[in-house]
Amino acid sequence: MNHHDTQLTRRASIIALHEEGYSSRRIAERLGCSRSCIQKWIHRWQETGNLNDLKRNPRSRVTSREDDQRILQAAQDDPVNNAKAIREELALAVSATTIRGGFSWMEHVTCKNVGEVMAGSRACASLPRLSDNEPSPSVFTDVLT
Repeated sequence: MNHHDTQLTRRASIIALHEEGYSSRRIAERLGCSRSCIQKWIHRWQETGNLNDLKRNPRSRVTSREDDQRILQAAQDDPVNNAKAIREELALAVSATTIRGGFSWMEHVTCKNVGEVMAGSRACASLPRLSDNEPSPSVFTDVLT
């Protein structure tokens, strides 16, 4: 069951319990939700008969196409760099999360390819190359500060 199905099941449970005569407070206690959440879905059901999320407009862009190209180039030049380092290197006024989220389709450094990435990285050129069977002593991650 995916996240959307789980949400719909929970919302349907709210309506079923409401129709059985349970109060919003009792439903909230039973399902571990806030009363305002319970009331929102009861009201939505009574008004529209629908338990799906409303359609939303997409968010406006915070990076230009040129910024995206610069970010992509920086990530390709040094794949071990994290989003925060790329943001600082390019002096962008966006969060590291924005940089990371916009390029979630890119290949990330994984345990399987860390040896080959490190071998070509300027920052890690002097480190010994790991064999494929040797566990990695390092973990690469983006740290939010």
